[in-house]
Amino acid sequence: MTIHQMEIFYDVAHSLNMSETSRKLVISQTFVSKCISDIEKRYDILLFERLSGRLFLTTEGKKLLTFVEPILLQYRKLQEFLTYDKDKPFIRVGVTSTVSCTVLGSLLRVFKEKLPDVDIQVIVSTTDVVEEKLKALKVDIGLVGGIVSEKACVRMPVISNNMYIICSPNHPFATASHISMKDLSEQPLILREHSRCIARVLLETELEKYGYTPKITWECNNFEAIIQSVMNNFGVSLLPYRLVEKHVVDGSLCVCNIDNTTFNKPFELIYLKDKYVSHTMHQFILSCEEFQKQSLTH
Repeated sequence: MTIHQMEIFYDVAHSLNMSETSRKLVISQTFVSKCISDIEKRYDILLFERLSGRLFLTTEGKKLLTFVEPILLQYRKLQEFLTYDKDKPFIRVGVTSTVSCTVLGSLLRVFKEKLPDVDIQVIVSTTDVVEEKLKALKVDIGLVGGIVSEKACVRMPVISNNMYIICSPNHPFATASHISMKDLSEQPLILREHSRCIARVLLETELEKYGYTPKITWECNNFEAIIQSVMNNFGVSLLPYRLVEKHVVDGSLCVCNIDNTTFNKPFELIYLKDKYVSHTMHQFILSCEEFQKQSLTH
């Protein structure tokens, strides 16, 4: 099998859609189909079952995929090693929405100071999607705020992410001298809808630890919707301080301290354990560490 055949098989095995693979790899669907057929005929193996117009990876296909994945990873590492410094520095970064909305712009300025000519491609998604893109070699490194489940990833907590309960200035919490977990459990909560959203996971876990059931009344798919809902006193939420700082400063939101409880989960750098760490990647890691040091001095 050639590398090109492996790349086509790998993509079809993950997408289970030859049309999608043809669009992604900018080749004809006929060529994709012929490539898979050639592999099957050459090695007398059935890689995909074709049922009711859908593709299903066979047992033999799954076994082949376990061989192809590390080969393609090593091939990409070889390409990175051989081409670095010959071409313009380039990096693909996967980040979560929290990172994008709070630290990404300032962080990339620090990075560009180290590598002014670097080309940066950013993909914003959920932590699990960033993990999948790392495995599929679609991003080089991730900076995420959610729960990392992929055991094949190196994990480096690099940037602090302090979170607080926020409320409207008209909410009773705004003037309360003490707020207990029981008090919090009685409040309507406005949270992100994604189950792996770290703020939601932390808050639900902490309430359940004290024996309380979270009273989630609003589920939103973006931070601005949460902020506006809290401002209008429809409930309280848990959000990163960086995200609400300007609203706290102008008085449109209040930060609440819960008795004997803190909510902190640093942003983590993640990349595959056996990935070749290029000079560009190393500089990005150093930029994250430098950004954190600068944050602590302000």
